[in-house]
Amino acid sequence: MCAVPAPGRRWTAGHAQRREHRPRGSGRPYGVRQPRTMAGLDPKGRLILATVDGRQPGVSEGFTLEETARFMRSLGAVQALNLDGGGSTAMAVNGRLANVTSDATGERAVGDTVQVLP
Repeated sequence: MCAVPAPGRRWTAGHAQRREHRPRGSGRPYGVRQPRTMAGLDPKGRLILATVDGRQPGVSEGFTLEETARFMRSLGAVQALNLDGGGSTAMAVNGRLANVTSDATGERAVGDTVQVLP
């Protein structure tokens, strides 16, 4: 299995390994739980898109990057990426927001999106 949960982590023979570097501009430690947006592929090449809410104590605290990788593997992903997360984590299905965003003001305006269209 080769899943890439995010910069700074990698899968080798099915085990997460930490690289000793951090992406430039990354001020948050890898072990902090955050809202996450994830994309992956299953063994047949089918796309898996998922979000996890966070920053909501007692409701949803989010995932660390390692928990994100484990979650994607549990969904059947053999390759996966941790996309943007935090306050911009949002997923809409059929035009309706499907998760609870972590920003107090609601859904955040973003410059880029991943869309799956018929």
